[in-house]
Amino acid sequence: VVLQVTEVSADSCTANLSMTIPATHLEEANALLEADPAKKIMLSAQGYALPSSTKVDAVFKVSPATLDVLASETLQTAALGQLRASVEMMYSMITQSRANQVTGSENTTPWSATYQQTNASKCAEKWIAQSGQDTVSACACRAKQLSAQVNERQMAYIDYVRSNPYAMATGSSQSFATLEKQALLACGLIAK
Repeated sequence: VVLQVTEVSADSCTANLSMTIPATHLEEANALLEADPAKKIMLSAQGYALPSSTKVDAVFKVSPATLDVLASETLQTAALGQLRASVEMMYSMITQSRANQVTGSENTTPWSATYQQTNASKCAEKWIAQSGQDTVSACACRAKQLSAQVNERQMAYIDYVRSNPYAMATGSSQSFATLEKQALLACGLIAK
């Protein structure tokens, strides 16, 4: 995504935000909505619309004193607010879709040491080993089980979606949840 802000008029403190979106992202989002007509209708009724081209613009006003965008310009009824909401919705849909693409196939790219450590820390915050087992070892087992099927990039999508309560409420990441339950059971981990 490329953003460019230019001055339209200094007298009226008006600027233009020009955004270029990768064509592949726009195509992916359109395909997701075409595959789910009910979602398309619901989002449209709420005022959301995918950009119609890869280059979109929104003219907006800024405060002369601070050069901050005026609050009225961020509302979804204003051009800038509508652009923000539509692009945000587009990338939220794409992220949720990508988080759901856990197919159970073998992952051939090992997780980085940094990600393994982060994953183990998050595991130890949420899970505890069953009696007589070491939590560190059990979390390492969980990471090994998951990394055998899910690559690190896919995990980044899953981690992001799981941090968003709305996305979780929509049922996103169900296939990963099944995979994780299997790993937790195999590694002897239970919720704290």
